[in-house]
This record gives sequence, C-alpha cells and structure tokens, in this order.
Amino acid sequence: MQKLFIAFLLNLATACVAFSQTKIDILRPHINTWATTKGIITEPVIEVTPNGLYAQIDMTFKINAQSTYSTSDTMEAILYFDLPEHSFIHDSWLWLDETNIIKAAIIDKGRAIQIYEGIVKRRRDPSLLIKTGPTSYKLNVYPLKTTYPRKVKISYSVPFNWQNNKVNCELPLHIFDASFVKPDITLKFKKDATFSNPVFTETHDINNYTTSNSAFETVVTIPNLLYSTHNTDFNLAYNIPANNGVFVTTYQNTANTGTYQLAVNSTALMGNNGRRIVFVLDAPATNAIVAFSQVKYQLKRFIINHLGNNDYFNIFYTDGNSVIQASSNWIPADSSNAMNYINGLPAAISSDAGQYEQLLKTSLAYCQTQPHNIANTIIISNGNHLKNQAIVDTMFKNIDTHLGGIKNKIHIINNCSAVNYVVGTSFTGNELLFNKLSLASSGSYFENSYIYGMSNNIDVKTQLKYIIPNLGYSTTAYSIGLPVSGGFTHSAYDISGTKRFNTTAYYLEVGKYVGTINNANMNIQILTSSGVQAYQPAISQYIATEQASKSWINKHILNLEGNNANNINTTEIIDSSINNRVLCNYTAFLALETGDTINESKNENTATAIPQTITENENTVKAYPNPFSGSISIECTSGIDEVEVYDIMGKKIHYRKLDNHTRIYTWNGTNQNNTELPSGIYIVKIRSGEKISILRVVKQ
Repeated sequence: MQKLFIAFLLNLATACVAFSQTKIDILRPHINTWATTKGIITEPVIEVTPNGLYAQIDMTFKINAQSTYSTSDTMEAILYFDLPEHSFIHDSWLWLDETNIIKAAIIDKGRAIQIYEGIVKRRRDPSLLIKTGPTSYKLNVYPLKTTYPRKVKISYSVPFNWQNNKVNCELPLHIFDASFVKPDITLKFKKDATFSNPVFTETHDINNYTTSNSAFETVVTIPNLLYSTHNTDFNLAYNIPANNGVFVTTYQNTANTGTYQLAVNSTALMGNNGRRIVFVLDAPATNAIVAFSQVKYQLKRFIINHLGNNDYFNIFYTDGNSVIQASSNWIPADSSNAMNYINGLPAAISSDAGQYEQLLKTSLAYCQTQPHNIANTIIISNGNHLKNQAIVDTMFKNIDTHLGGIKNKIHIINNCSAVNYVVGTSFTGNELLFNKLSLASSGSYFENSYIYGMSNNIDVKTQLKYIIPNLGYSTTAYSIGLPVSGGFTHSAYDISGTKRFNTTAYYLEVGKYVGTINNANMNIQILTSSGVQAYQPAISQYIATEQASKSWINKHILNLEGNNANNINTTEIIDSSINNRVLCNYTAFLALETGDTINESKNENTATAIPQTITENENTVKAYPNPFSGSISIECTSGIDEVEVYDIMGKKIHYRKLDNHTRIYTWNGTNQNNTELPSGIYIVKIRSGEKISILRVVKQ
C-alpha cells in the first residue's frame, strides 16, 4: 500500500494541470498493473432532469471485461472521463447485485484511497470516484469477472447554455464511445411546464429515435453507429417560456433561508437586437494544428448551441485572388442556416499573402453595417504570411485608416503550428498582427501551440466558448436586487466566473437569501457607455429541488479552492464537500461492500472524518491532540523508524529518521527548515519495520 499511497501524493500535486482522456482500462491488480485491455460498457441509460439553471444528469451502466480473460481472473476497472466545464458530481452508486445497491459515502480523498486499496487487497467490493483535474475524473471499480459485470451510477449537474426561449446542454455520449464494443444508449428526458419539448440541437431528428413519449418524459434510443463516429455530438435543448428577461429558481433550505439561481436575458431586458458575428477563415493546407474540417464542425456547434434566434452571422474567406462573402446580408443564427452555410464552405481554403489585407478590410468594414455598433469579428487562422514587423505595422495602419479606427472587437484563434523568430523572440504564425488587432479592439486572443510535438489541448470548441463572455459590451459596474421580503440576498457567485454583466448574453448567478423571494419586480442597474441604465422587470419564479442548492455549494467550494494557496481553507472545503455531497479536489466518493466501515471522527470541532487510531496486526498508531495548535504527539506501540509529513497537495514538507524504534515522536507543526506551517490538513506517514501507517491530522 505504501507505494500506492506515495503515487497518490505525487499524482495529487499535478492533478490541477492534468489532461484527461476518456478511456476504460481493465487490469488484474493482483498479477500486474501495467497490462491492460479495453473495457466494455453495456446497458447505458442517461436520464436528464431540468433543475433550474442546471441539468441534472444520471448515468447508469455496466462495466464488463473482454472474454479473453479466464473466468477465474479477478479484475479492476478504471474509467477516465471528462465532463463539461462548470459541471460537478454529487452522487455515486455501486450495485452488488440486481437488488442490493450501495450509495457511496463521501470522505476526504487520502483516506478514501487508503481504504480502497486495503479493500482491493482483501478482495472486497468497493468503487472509488475522484476528481483528477478541473474537468476530469477517475472511477475505480473492483472486483470484476467475465461472469460478474459491475453496474454503477454517477450523478452530476451541468449548467444549461441559455438562449432567448430555449436552453441546451451537452450529453455525455463520449464516455460510452470509449467502450471496446459501442453500446446503444437509452436517453430519458424529463420535462414539465417550464422545460418542455426536448429536441436535439444538431441535425438528428429526435422523433426518429423516440421509443415512448408522455407529458413528463421522452425516451429515446440512440444506436451506436450514430454517435461512435468522429465529429458527432449530441446536445439536448428544451423550450422555456418567454418572460420579461428574468428567470429565478429558488429552494427553501430552512423556514427563513434558501438558495437561488438567477438568469437575466440581457438582450431582451435592454432591447438589443442581438449579436452580429463575422467569421474570418484563413485556412491554408499547411501549418494547421486543428484540421479545417474540425474547425467547420466546431463553428456549426458554436452557432447552433451558443447563439440565439435574434443573433446573426456572416463568413468571409479568400478563394484564389478573391475575397468571398458567404451572404450579402446578415444570416439569422439558426440551426438550418448554420448547417447550410458551414457545409457550403469548400473542403480547403486557399490563402494568399497579397489578399490578406483585403480580407481583413472587407470583413471589418462589413461589421460597420450592423445596427447598434456591437458587431464582433472572430478570426480563425493558421496563416503564416506576416513574419516581418515592418509589414505588420504597415498593414495594421492600412486597416485602421480604412475603417477610420477599429470600433468593434476582434477575437482571434491562432491555429498555426509554424514558429517564426523576430529579433530573437519567437512568434506563432501571424501572431505579430494578431496581438495588435486584439489589443486595439479589446478582443480575445487564443493560441494553439505544440509542446514536444503535442498540442496544448485547448481546442477550437473550448476557445470559442471562452470568447462568448467577451462578445458585445460588458461591465463590472452593475447591481441586481431580487425582491426579498424580510431579509436580503448574499454570497452570490457568477456562474461563468467572469464577474461581468454582458449586454448581449445571459447573466447567470447563484446565491443565498434570508427571508422570502416574492414575485415583485426586480431592481437592475447597469453602467453602460451612455450612462446608468435602470430596469425593474417582473420575475418568473421556478421552485427547484434540493439538488439545485448544490450549485451554490459547488461555486463556494471552487472559490475557496482558488484562494487556498496556504491550505487555510482546506478544512472548510472538505466540510462543505462532505456535508453537501459535492465532489471536490480534496474528497472522494467511496462505495463499500456491506460490512466494511468508515471510522467517523469523534472530534466535535470538525465535520471531517479524522482517524484518531489505526490498528494493523496489533500495531497501534495514535496522534493526539488532533486537531492541534502547538505540537502533536505520534505514538506507535511497536516503535517508529521514520516519519514523513505531506501537505494536502502531496508535497513532502517534513521528514525524520529515528533510532531505537522511538515509541513517541512529537511534531511541532514546522517544515524541514523549522518554518511554521499554516493551519490546514496534513498527511502523516509512519514506518515501523515493514509496516506503514497513515494518519490525517489538522493544524489549527
């Protein structure tokens, strides 16, 4: 176990920057852990339940091993998967058989891994679900036999993409695409008077796959061939009622307190005519990190899933010596137009250095034809024409003069793999010009790059989503007052994390309130370029389930994690995660077979479970007092040979090798250099002969 625990500490230190790959491995942990095969998923069911600003998604499926294994082999399944940004997991289950189901406990990650590995040694029935990165996760399930597949369930919530009269979310079909044999998938879409008429946003007609339909649920079966091809995604959309621009979800936690979710349709509220977006495509056959076919596919998804029915777009590119404009008029951003105009693009776009300036002039000038002067240009380029600073400066001056000054935002995705050097500094593709354009227009700039031959994993899909909050005019100067009787709102979090109010996009917020939210008008004030704009719209209130309140917990935990450089918030993070069953970087879902136990803490000062005593083969290890402020005594009945202390991120901060099997070792809460450590949770590893014991201690 000691090797596994050390590996966990090392992995934990790099979890925040790890990239996940969706895959399912089967291995034999008692024989070797390096020889793996691809697992098989069967009987997958995805159930989607609208819950305010979020969709709750429950995934149930069985994990199977290939028949190449012997019926006597005992195996472990490891599923690696990603979820969309801002999603959070809030439950996990493991089936012992068809009738006995274990609901996983949520405990601190270090102890969960220790318990899990111990159970694997005893060949029992656990599952372990942990977070390995900002959007990546790992599920371990043991044991598995060719005659004994394991059934699991994972529940998570994902924010809807909000548009004028509809919302949509991405379905996790990519997880089942990792299966060695692709299964057909059953989809169950819950609906009500507020969230109605579920449909797929792509070209798939949901009616072709519907197996049953009622007032409360639509059931769909997706054949494996439909989703197991590249460039095929499924996004689910619901219709929502038209309102005055404000939608509020509430959940009453106690008689006088609760949580709320707020959606403000800025376009409807402020009377804007929606967004106008010009796509400029520069995609020569060479130097592309992401293939042009994939760029086109992601453009379609972006228009369909992130633009609304009052948004418009157009497309510009070069063909030989000509600049091509997809349409003479602004194109309504609906699904049909997205498919027709993007599919109508050539398979490859030529790129000519002599036409580059004219391409930018023409497309940027077209932005001036839109009403209200809020057009945006999105350039996606793998061109490599502009390698000289003098040429770049001249072109920028010509563009600026042609327009009379750049008035609209220019957002750029640099998709080029070629690197140039100017005065000893490296630049990617046309980066010299792109930096000037994005800075001059207050736009966004994203650059793909290679690290030892590998892309930095920030794809066009993600980059387009990052551009959304910067479309239109946005401000940090705004005030939103909900109508609360006998109290007030507090502890609010912007779901997007931008902390800005954008004039062309939905503003989404979760928060807490004291008192009662009523149906009176709201009070919204926004500082714009023309001064303070005030609105008092009526709200459309929706009563959500308890799961909706977890969205605030998730944002609260993420906020604490972002301000936890010195481990000062670790105890509160773990307590919030455990008490509300919301998975975070410091906790894990652990499902144990009946008869296995988790020792609960007897310390009333913290809600986290702190093991005060560990017994291994009559070898008792104690730590007291725990929590401690000055020093802590670590006692082992058979004597201590070595003591190692790690912080919660896996960094070794203290080490002592002891002589004569010292029975009691006192640690004064300092690092190896005798520097006082901050308050927080620390992992203590004790070696006594060949035995290893692990304790979690809290420094106050």
